[in-house]
Amino acid sequence: PLLFKKSDFVIVSQEAVLGMIEVKTSLTSGNIEETIEKAHENGALIDRKIFNGIFSYNNYNSSDNADLRLTDKIERALREHNGKVDHICFGKDNFLKYWEDGLPQGQPNNKYRLYKIYDLAFGYFISNLIEECYIAVCEQPLPQTLKNVFYPIENTKEAHTAETLIL
Repeated sequence: PLLFKKSDFVIVSQEAVLGMIEVKTSLTSGNIEETIEKAHENGALIDRKIFNGIFSYNNYNSSDNADLRLTDKIERALREHNGKVDHICFGKDNFLKYWEDGLPQGQPNNKYRLYKIYDLAFGYFISNLIEECYIAVCEQPLPQTLKNVFYPIENTKEAHTAETLIL
């Protein structure tokens, strides 16, 4: 239930929150640590696991830089906040996901994985948001038919892994 609403500003109880998204035009070396810190602090207000993402319209540092690497600043901020921020979209080509329950194919837990999925990062960010909200509300996994629609890359996005960061 809404506790308060005025125009597009709303206040809800903690129990009603399924996810949070910090939206930025650009993530740069000058604002990445502060942005991850802010998203972490906001996510910490909720006493349970929720979708906590950062969505940037432009690729890191430049709108034409498709060769994102997990720089020292990015790694330091992610390690410091240990999975509280679990999805980051760095423009249309780069998507970062935190795998709390382990990576696909039974790999160890607590890893971030950066994917270079050209022109699909926005879609994967939104698909992960919808999937996590579906699981939270329905208390069951997303049906396979929806997974096929939400995640269209043949052989999964794992074939497009650029880097892995172990916490």
